[in-house]
Amino acid sequence: MNMNKVHRYGGDSIAQTLEVAHGDFRFGLVGLWGILSMGRVGYELTNGDLREFVALYVYTLIAHGGIVIEGADDGIHYWRAAPHYGEKPEDVAHAVTAEWIAQGEPDIPGYEGIAFALPSYLDSPENRRDWPKPKVELPA
Repeated sequence: MNMNKVHRYGGDSIAQTLEVAHGDFRFGLVGLWGILSMGRVGYELTNGDLREFVALYVYTLIAHGGIVIEGADDGIHYWRAAPHYGEKPEDVAHAVTAEWIAQGEPDIPGYEGIAFALPSYLDSPENRRDWPKPKVELPA
């Protein structure tokens, strides 16, 4: 993979994107769906290059304190930890990428499948189904 390849809409190279990928945690979570879209659409990667991009992005997130999360079924939270992917960045990157490849390397709809977050996200109000959402009145 050419680490100097620039995003199709301009801006950062792959190397620059990976260097600051963990900054996306400020938004709460980073979905595998977004990583795939960035690689496939933004950088126009395919095959081995896309696989490598996904693995490196996941590695970077886990190396900076992230964990894998998956949909929760407790009726209270949206997401829960998914420790079965491992703890070491290289193990998690391999497991996540291998699972995606085994599924046929599909595009994943937003907010489906797995995501990545800092552990503190799991206890945040944003991860609670009963969190009071602001009411917005729309014009008639």
